[in-house]
Amino acid sequence: MITAKQLTAEEKLRLICGKDCWHTEGLGGKLTELFVSDGPVGLRTVRVVEDSKEETIPAVGYPSVQILANTWSRQTARETGECLADDCIERGVDILLAPGVNIKRHPLNGRNFEYFSEDLYLAGTLAKEYIAGVQECGVGACLKHFCCNNLEYDRLHQTSDVDERTLRELYYVPFEIACEVKPVSAMCSYNRVNGTYASEYKKGFDILRGEFGFDGAIFSDWEAVRDRTAAAKAGLDIEMPFNQKNYEALCEDYRAGKLTDEELDACAQRVINLVFRCKNAQKNARVRRTESERAKSAQRVAAEGMVLLQNGGILPLAKGASIAVIGCYAKPDTIDMLQGGGSSCVEWLNRSFDLPAQLEKRGFSVFGHGLSYASFLYKNLQLKATEDGLEVSYKIENTSAQDGKEVSQVYVRECAPLVYRPKKELKAYAKTYVAAGCSAQETHTFGKRAFAHWSAANDAWEVTDGVYEIMVGASVSDIRLSAKIRVEGGKVHVL
Repeated sequence: MITAKQLTAEEKLRLICGKDCWHTEGLGGKLTELFVSDGPVGLRTVRVVEDSKEETIPAVGYPSVQILANTWSRQTARETGECLADDCIERGVDILLAPGVNIKRHPLNGRNFEYFSEDLYLAGTLAKEYIAGVQECGVGACLKHFCCNNLEYDRLHQTSDVDERTLRELYYVPFEIACEVKPVSAMCSYNRVNGTYASEYKKGFDILRGEFGFDGAIFSDWEAVRDRTAAAKAGLDIEMPFNQKNYEALCEDYRAGKLTDEELDACAQRVINLVFRCKNAQKNARVRRTESERAKSAQRVAAEGMVLLQNGGILPLAKGASIAVIGCYAKPDTIDMLQGGGSSCVEWLNRSFDLPAQLEKRGFSVFGHGLSYASFLYKNLQLKATEDGLEVSYKIENTSAQDGKEVSQVYVRECAPLVYRPKKELKAYAKTYVAAGCSAQETHTFGKRAFAHWSAANDAWEVTDGVYEIMVGASVSDIRLSAKIRVEGGKVHVL
């Protein structure tokens, strides 16, 4: 393995800029070029056809990741990652540019289809499994978009202005959780963060690496770099795609002493490490599922991610029954609706479209809500203090004649907080199959971080002494069991 010290300054400057749109620079054979590809809803590789035009090669289509989040299934998230890794191996792709873990903060964000959830814990834990599924098969993942990428409007210039506590408690958390499985790379976002371009966000990069344990290379989002020198000094390792103007400015700045050898070496070495890490991971890579099997997996994810919001007793249908399905697009002239095609294609059918009014007319569903054909009883909540926090266990009993799955959710609330705290914070969940008339036990272990808030006064996580309520339910508003603990001097005591 070569090191940055063995390269000339010119080679290192070229190395930290992409070769083209989809490859890293190989320095004439000194390093292997890495092939990267988009992939949130299916691997997007391209081929050159007539007149140097590019066309996308057909691939297995997967449900968008918000459908994956609807499953509340870690196993399903991991399986999706494994399937996408198989696609990558067949196409020679080294790094899949996914998943995106930004929380959904605005309904008009055109990249919401790339993101899991409005809840930080659900987004982070499912992304963690997704990344593990990709990387255990020998393909690298790319955690994106760091950070606060919550609007598409004027995305190259707008700034997400967020105070430190909110960054720590909301926006950073999905990235922090996902970093537990060591993604080989991450990607910055387009927007500014508190006025600074995300590609130059040194404070955030330092937290990513220094506190969250991220040890990979950081890519720019495509054309997200405004100043390559400032981005390199901040710790952004690879600008994508290659930009001649930015590259020339980078070289001039280096010659003028605006970028030090130490800063350049740091970026170059992380790119070198990325290349060797990816190639070492591929030694035992093999396709585990056929394309047909992957398509069936995608279909299972889609089915698992469909949520039953209401049921007037019609479902489940009797075997052999026939139905008529009439959608809201049957009469487009009289219904105000959107038709979308990802982030780039939105067709207005009626200029008077009123999203809040349409949502109100169709009814809102609270976070975590989803019905089953079966019915479930929650019982036997038990709390046990541990050296590091708390163990929570409970039983779920299927009281119906129908087999089914239940998503149980555990929320935490500080009863008398000294600073503002949410009324409920999701800290654990499980999707459990329970046969008719049977029961299942679920156990979750919490560290003290589950009760902590970020102290703006002390720039640290703190657990306030006091009483906390542990709530178990079928949704954020459908709480079935609850009990309380007291934290005193950092120790948990069950009440």
